[in-house]
Amino acid sequence: CPERLCGADIDEVFAYKTPMVVAIKDRKLGILHQFFLFLVLVYVVIVQIVWSTGYLLIESPTGTVEFSLRAPTNILGCDPMDDANCSLVFSALNITSYCLQDERIEPPCQEGQYFAEGFCASKRSCIQKDSLELQEIQQSSFLVTSRLKTFLQDNSCPDRTNECSSGLWTTKEIQDGFILGVENFTLLLDHAVTGSSRVDLAATSANMYGKLKIESEKSCKMLSNHGKYNVADKNGQETQNAPCYVETANPDVGNYDVLPLWVWFAAADISLDSIGSKANEPIRSRGTILAIDIRYTNIHPWSYGQDIEYEYVVKAYENADFKAAVSHDIYDQSTLELLSRVAMQKYGIKFIIVQTGTLGVFDFNILLLQLAAGMALLGIANSITEILALYCLPEKELYRAAKVTHTEDFSDLRKQLDESGGYQKSASEKGATVADDKSNDIILS
Repeated sequence: CPERLCGADIDEVFAYKTPMVVAIKDRKLGILHQFFLFLVLVYVVIVQIVWSTGYLLIESPTGTVEFSLRAPTNILGCDPMDDANCSLVFSALNITSYCLQDERIEPPCQEGQYFAEGFCASKRSCIQKDSLELQEIQQSSFLVTSRLKTFLQDNSCPDRTNECSSGLWTTKEIQDGFILGVENFTLLLDHAVTGSSRVDLAATSANMYGKLKIESEKSCKMLSNHGKYNVADKNGQETQNAPCYVETANPDVGNYDVLPLWVWFAAADISLDSIGSKANEPIRSRGTILAIDIRYTNIHPWSYGQDIEYEYVVKAYENADFKAAVSHDIYDQSTLELLSRVAMQKYGIKFIIVQTGTLGVFDFNILLLQLAAGMALLGIANSITEILALYCLPEKELYRAAKVTHTEDFSDLRKQLDESGGYQKSASEKGATVADDKSNDIILS
């Protein structure tokens, strides 16, 4: 066999390197290594496994939501259609600032205007409606009307098979008005949540603890000063600082989550008199879109449990308005001819419900993955210590001499064995044996 490859000894090129255990008795290096191991232990065990509950199988929840709009009544939660003692309660038309029926003038606004939040907006005639007339429910969303524009139109083209030069409809009358006191209507949310087959958890809102999160300092102070709501921080202590939380369950209505619309608006840092998508027009006039995010969890720092909690986080879409158009056709009862229609443009608040969060249960395989990651980090800690010892610290030459040992060229040793008929220890091997007897200890003081 050739002895050299490209000018280099083949035994040097293909030298086999094997790990060597060396006890380097240097307190600086030992303390550094123990410090790295301590950091790994704290991160894996304390932070990842214990604090962050890294032993849990985490999945996103799924659920359903039901909502109901209730007009303000003399008895909280009652229904005038079911209870004879229940009656609707509206504010007086002549003292409601945004109603044309209120003839008062608020400086600096002119006649026919009212002072909204920092600007003058046009008044409109106010209309009294109940909840059935205002809400339009869809899957995971619903509309609450704040302004209703109604068109009374006659059919100007009975024969739609021919060209209609004058148009299809002739408008006879237009009514445009605000809904009286819509912000005082209450919104009831009833929802349920469940995990997957692997995360066997389920609960309804009546059996869970929930709260409304408010991130506006102004809204926290307003609700606190209102006196009816318990405004607290995350630890349950009373506060007027943001973020604050309001408990949503109402024991008077079956422990469901019931709050007036103005409280939901405050959680999004808006009101119906806030500026809308057009200049000098409030949200009451243009409508907007609100997203209610229901965030579920049964996971807390240091622990988890079977009890699921949730919080509402409400966000308003910027520069958004919302309008829905509907019509009701009127036919001749005898000829079934289309005579007229009532077309309506409904401006209002579009609520979109989103259910998110995290649910977790103990899973041994997940725990094993965390421990495996910890073992990898221990290897990294050892590698960092060796790099510092062999290449960075002042005693690196001594460390390298103890760590790295070069043997004799075994090709030469085999030749020597063939020539002498036996194996003779070289001086370097004898020295290595002595070093082995001393356990390769190096003491630095």
